[in-house]
Amino acid sequence: MTRQDGRNHLLIAEDEPDIRRLVSKVATPQGWKVIECANGIQLLEAVPTLPLNAVLLIDIMMPELDGVEAVPELAKIAHGQPVYFLTGGMPVYAQIVRHLCKREGLNLQDVLAKPISVAAISAILAKHATASNG
Repeated sequence: MTRQDGRNHLLIAEDEPDIRRLVSKVATPQGWKVIECANGIQLLEAVPTLPLNAVLLIDIMMPELDGVEAVPELAKIAHGQPVYFLTGGMPVYAQIVRHLCKREGLNLQDVLAKPISVAAISAILAKHATASNG
């Protein structure tokens, strides 16, 4: 776990580059450091390097290792960081993720439908921003 650097950190694990760019375009001007991952393997490699104030935004369906498959391992390496999942799939995916996160003790905040809006991204940032950000 890296030390705090006074900035908020947002990790976006999403295989669609346009969604990663949108999240970064909204968060970066607000002082957030954005870490982008294109799949679940990159997600699991990045999480241990994040500070405790990081927020995780994870797509449920990704290549190589999807969000659902990553939950058990993520629960071992995420240290209470708030987690949001994104889904463009059927509502049953959201139910599965909610159940797995509860079972594994992951700090699930919400499961959001794709396409994610600027307003939804901004609400997440506002909820988790610290006074030292910016």
